[in-house]
Amino acid sequence: MPASIRDAEPEARRMLLKVAWAVARIAISVAVLYGVFSRIPFRDRDRVALEGPGLAPPRIEGELVREDAAAVTVRTADGLERSVPRDRVARRETLPPRPGLASLFRTASRPGLVFFLALSVVPYLLISARWWRLVRDQGVPLAYGASLRLTLIGTFFNNFLLGSTGGDVVKAALAGAETGRTARLLSTVVLDRLVGLIVIVLIAALGILAFLPFAPPAVQAQMAVPGLVVGGLLAGFLGLYLVYYSRALRGSAPARWLQDRLPFREQIREMDEVFLVYRAKPALIAFTAGLSLVSQAVLIASMFVAGRAIGIREASFLHYVVLIPIIELALCLPISFAGWGVGEAVYGALFGLAGVAPVSAVALSLLNKLTVILIGLPGGLAFAFGRRKEPGPVAARGAVPGRGGPGDGAGNPPGPVS
Repeated sequence: MPASIRDAEPEARRMLLKVAWAVARIAISVAVLYGVFSRIPFRDRDRVALEGPGLAPPRIEGELVREDAAAVTVRTADGLERSVPRDRVARRETLPPRPGLASLFRTASRPGLVFFLALSVVPYLLISARWWRLVRDQGVPLAYGASLRLTLIGTFFNNFLLGSTGGDVVKAALAGAETGRTARLLSTVVLDRLVGLIVIVLIAALGILAFLPFAPPAVQAQMAVPGLVVGGLLAGFLGLYLVYYSRALRGSAPARWLQDRLPFREQIREMDEVFLVYRAKPALIAFTAGLSLVSQAVLIASMFVAGRAIGIREASFLHYVVLIPIIELALCLPISFAGWGVGEAVYGALFGLAGVAPVSAVALSLLNKLTVILIGLPGGLAFAFGRRKEPGPVAARGAVPGRGGPGDGAGNPPGPVS
């Protein structure tokens, strides 16, 4: 077999696997969306109450499924259909209809939605500041406006990539193309995302610990799995930190053997140097974690406002404090495109624990996704029509901030930091 054919076969297999993986993600998104929306009413559903001495219980409430001369069929709160003969119905009462998805959006509070939209912008401003602070510490002359622009571009691409973190890769690649420091900027994007995830996990853990002791036994049992996942993530982050920064493990023969055989060794070594520098800057990490905490608090508040705007009254603010961080973690999983399907399913399942109707929980998820799309639109326009900047001069190899490069010494960046 000619060498050219042999060389082409692995590349063809890799391409085929990528295509198959993309098709599988699309299939998962479509399947989950169908499963969720097939159970969600788009139109209002009539509700009735039937009373009669021969009924058990004497009063039956539910959605009106069908009605004819012989019987009235209703779907009760447990999802079961009951057909009641007309001669056993002594009194029939018409109840307020159960709102469908379209009705929830049509009757939503306009001021509440405007306030929700305004609050939703704030986390993106804070996330941009968080990443900008990390980048400036590396001696990269990136303005806050450029950080915000790249963050919005990443948000735009998140609407088409896997999970809710795919846009980070685009952000790092564009920033690297503009500055010529791809490896260093990629390390800041990774650290930025890790700090945000750790803060989300901590908020979820604290919320669960504060909420569960006062929750009914049934809800405690249902929250056991999310609680175990959050606990496992905390343990995983702690273990990753201890292993990565262990001098004994880093200097061991197996670690050196692995480092010498990794692909993109030079880029990985540069990223490794950056991570080691950040370990010696607890004030910087605390600052970025503080921005993440404020960002998550605003996000939780915005979702609470959105829930109130569409008529969700069953869930208290504490429910949002517990559930929104868990949902955010689920959306990070690269299971479906932009989290479509997964988000709706998780919203329905978790807010159902608070007694929220599935249609209202799905409406809340859709409202969040539509807002993300709207906020990402300026990023799409900036990517399509923005002027590409040529990379600036690259620092000498080995010049890492804190080790003789720009922004070293006390760890201050070469410019003003808010």
